[in-house]
Amino acid sequence: EGNIHYWASSLMDFTYAFVDHGLEKADCVPPFIIPRLRFVYAAIAVPQSTFAHGSTARAGYLIEEYIGSEEGPEEFVKYVHNGKAVPLLDPPDPLYYLAEFLCFTQHVQFHKTGHQLYLSDYQGTLLSTHSASDLFGEGNVAIAVRSFQADHQCNYFCKWFGLEPLIS
Repeated sequence: EGNIHYWASSLMDFTYAFVDHGLEKADCVPPFIIPRLRFVYAAIAVPQSTFAHGSTARAGYLIEEYIGSEEGPEEFVKYVHNGKAVPLLDPPDPLYYLAEFLCFTQHVQFHKTGHQLYLSDYQGTLLSTHSASDLFGEGNVAIAVRSFQADHQCNYFCKWFGLEPLIS
């Protein structure tokens, strides 16, 4: 899980580098807001036990940032499922544009990695995810990579940034 989080955060940074480069080269400002999203902060904690023969690691824990407020946790939203690269929200939903943006990030990642991988299963108030690839960890949905071209529907983000439509 720690490796998946590291790679997911790196891929999102890579995607924003693509977005920022596109904005710098553009002749005009896009007619929409570019969401600036991030994954939860996380770290691996390894407690140590001290014995006569030295310190020994007994376990490892993935520690993630608490998401919520003093009143309680914020509403959890699942934007894109890990099995199919389409928004889970309906167009009337006020958060639908975030789901569309996240589908655009998948298109960028899929294109820029030579059709090898993209982030899937975008969820949360801050993002958490799994990669749709077996490159980073077990339990991911590699079949989603194979069906990405058929599933992905280009949206206004894809078009404005000049991504070619995917042909399956």
